[in-house]
Amino acid sequence: MKLIRFNDRYNDFQKIDEGAWGHEPLDSDHASDWKWRFGNLIYEELAYSLEQWIGDNDLLKIYEGIGMWEYFRDKHADESYNIFNEKQIEDLDFLTIKSAEMLLEKYKEMGWKEPQKVKQYLENFIKKINK
Repeated sequence: MKLIRFNDRYNDFQKIDEGAWGHEPLDSDHASDWKWRFGNLIYEELAYSLEQWIGDNDLLKIYEGIGMWEYFRDKHADESYNIFNEKQIEDLDFLTIKSAEMLLEKYKEMGWKEPQKVKQYLENFIKKINK
């Protein structure tokens, strides 16, 4: 195994300018652009997958997709420079709300031990997104 050493070339670090929104590593324009690249990957994967699962009537995967969008949306909603643009948020909000509404009609078919809890989650999700 070859060890990587800090040698003389690392002694002269380049000057690091503060970001446009603050002093933390992700507060710069470059970092924000990089976050958008990740956001685009998440958006494309989630939108494509949800559309496929809806077409195949895969209720469990649709339910998981709703949860995945809620996870990413909640984690990044308060950021000064979100990883998703407004159109992506609107698209995935719309897609997951329509998915949740569809699942509310079929939640008993999903085979859960406690379908009322699934129903409650879906109703709460729709209210939360529609705020």
